[in-house]
Order: sequence, then C-alpha cells, then structure tokens
Amino acid sequence: MRARSTIFTLFVEHVYPERRAPLKALIAMMEALGFSEAAVRAALSRSARRGWVAPERRGRVVHYALSDRVFWQVRQVRRRLYEPLPPWDGSFLLVLPEGPRERGERERFRREMALLGYGSLQSGVYLGASADPRATEELLGFYGLLSPSLRGGLWARGRSFSGPFPSRPPGPTTRASPWKPTSPKTPWRPSGPSPGWPTRCARSSSWTPFCRRPSSPRASPAPGPGGASWS
Repeated sequence: MRARSTIFTLFVEHVYPERRAPLKALIAMMEALGFSEAAVRAALSRSARRGWVAPERRGRVVHYALSDRVFWQVRQVRRRLYEPLPPWDGSFLLVLPEGPRERGERERFRREMALLGYGSLQSGVYLGASADPRATEELLGFYGLLSPSLRGGLWARGRSFSGPFPSRPPGPTTRASPWKPTSPKTPWRPSGPSPGWPTRCARSSSWTPFCRRPSSPRASPAPGPGGASWS
C-alpha cells in the first residue's frame, strides 16, 4: 500500500462520515499501519498541492479536510462496500456520454463509472443495472458532459420498455446539480484502530484504482466541486 492511497482508505474506513481529521490522529493511524510520520506528512503535502485535501487550523490543532470532489468519491466507495443494493426492478440505465475526448481523462471517467456500477459495452456506451441515477448525473456534471441516457428493461413482465433518463433531456448549458457534502452533527473523534483494521484497509484499498489522478481543470464545471481525484 502507498501512503497517499492508504490515507484515502483511512477516510473511507475510519473518518467517514466526517470529511476532516486532526493531523496527529492521521499520523498515529498511519504509524499503526507501518508508515513513518515523514511519509505521512509528505503524502499530505503532495495531496494538498493537487487540491485533494486542504489543511485547516482549528485553534492550535491542524486538521486535513477532503475536497468536495474526493469526499464524493469516498461516499461512493462506502456505498459500494457497505450499503445494501436496492431490489432490482428489472430495469437498467444506458448512458451514452459525449466524451471525454482525451485518453487519460476518458480512462478516469470509465473507472468512476465502474465505481457507480456501470459496465462498459464499448467506448462511450455504459450499462448499469443497479446504478444510482443521482450519482450518475453528478459524475456527468463533474466532467461537464452531456449524455443521451435511457432507462429500459428486458424482463419486465415479459415485455421490453424504454424511456429517456433523466425525464428532461439536458440542454446545451445544463449541468447536473453537484452533490453537496454534509457533515454529521457530532464531530468525529479519533480512536485507535479496531481489530481487523489491516484487513479492512486492504479491502478498501482495492477500490483506489477507480480514483487515481486529478481530472483536468476544463472537466470541472463551475460552480461545483473541483475536478480532483485521489491517487
């Protein structure tokens, strides 16, 4: 495990649903996983330069907070790992995004669509049976993409059906409304790693390839979350 991806895992497993944690608590948890304080500070510094986290001082205590974009990704990873899928109604979502055009950005988008539960049938064609429609619109909005989308099914009482998704096609300047992160009423308090901590870290770290490099600035709508991803 690398220091930066392991810090991401800490936020997924131990800090969520809060989006920030004291620096000393992050260092203590990372040391329990075999990382030195110098490695943790260097990883946080590089991540801050890329806009993935931001240092905050609250009184005399330094915290690091996830950006809106990375916090959204943490929420999606938690959903995929721990939340039960709703009963499938036999329908699917077919998404046909117009882009991204740049190869690296297109690969990042493909990984994030996979995180939401989509399979790629071919370039620019995504099919999801249990994908979250709201998260789909948010992701398209993050990348500034327009997308013809259909909701359909092949096994609904022996009949096939299809229809537009969302119900109102996006106009030339329409963006999906970005998800607004919220913090819990009770602030997160650090505690020592619980039993089974290394195993859960390894499991969560297997999702980090979906959240690798920052998206280019032109892919980020304004206003809204920045286009950063975790690496």
